[in-house]
Amino acid sequence: MSVDLTITQKGLFKKTLPLTVILGDRLHYGSYDAGWRMEQGKLAENEFTAFLPDSIARGFSVTWNAREKHRVDIRLLSPTSRVEIKEFYAAVGRIMQYWNADLWVEGEKVSFDRWMAGLNDFIDSNTRALHCFCKRINDGESEELTLFSAFWPLTVAKEEALRFEDDPDAFEAWLHEKQSVDAYYVSPRFYQTDAGIIGRYVLKENCRSIFPLTPSVPFGLTDSGTGQQLVCNDYQVDIFSSTEDEIIGKLSFDLFIQRLPSEKITRYDKNNYLIEPLSPGEIQKILGDRYSSL
Repeated sequence: MSVDLTITQKGLFKKTLPLTVILGDRLHYGSYDAGWRMEQGKLAENEFTAFLPDSIARGFSVTWNAREKHRVDIRLLSPTSRVEIKEFYAAVGRIMQYWNADLWVEGEKVSFDRWMAGLNDFIDSNTRALHCFCKRINDGESEELTLFSAFWPLTVAKEEALRFEDDPDAFEAWLHEKQSVDAYYVSPRFYQTDAGIIGRYVLKENCRSIFPLTPSVPFGLTDSGTGQQLVCNDYQVDIFSSTEDEIIGKLSFDLFIQRLPSEKITRYDKNNYLIEPLSPGEIQKILGDRYSSL
């Protein structure tokens, strides 16, 4: 679920909205690449995501550009952390105070005082939403839930839901822990070949990585020829050597996972592995006769 706000500036003499007003002193920002990975400090043309670096949660999206004087749109996803909800409310407060503005919540005009008075109710609603989605998983009504979060998607299954159903603190700690891990979240690139579309993941030497259990096309990625969701059934892993500064070999995705040393791979969330850094020697063993050094 989400809440969508629109703030419209009133009056004849309108002014632009500085990014510093939206962010205040604590929020950072970034935008997403095609693989739903956050690129910190990057502003897309008309949208960015604000997040707290010391308590990373779902983030909230802001439709904004430096020349806009008429409106700004903000969306917060739920469930999220309570501290992020408070920062969301604080950002709305800063914008309303900077602009002479009207506030619209889900298309309904709402007074600023009424909106701000609802902070505790919103936090309570967020806690109920967390409880409900965890309960559905724990009761077997749903197998999993993917949460589009500030840095990349996270998928909750029963292992997590059992911890979170009645413990918002555990949920918030998990969101931050998973997204603050020092690891590279891999996402495939797609290429048209004579044999069809191929998806390529890259493993970097000596780099901790987050890899999917099952390779797939990221949500929303379309085929430029058809305009439909891209379909790919052929995936491989390219091995990049930082010491040689090049791709030194490649394997099918399934063979790559099979050859990984068991001590190097652990569960990250429902849909992803955490792969510990692989040395040049370990990579050579994985590649076998596919290793080629220039």
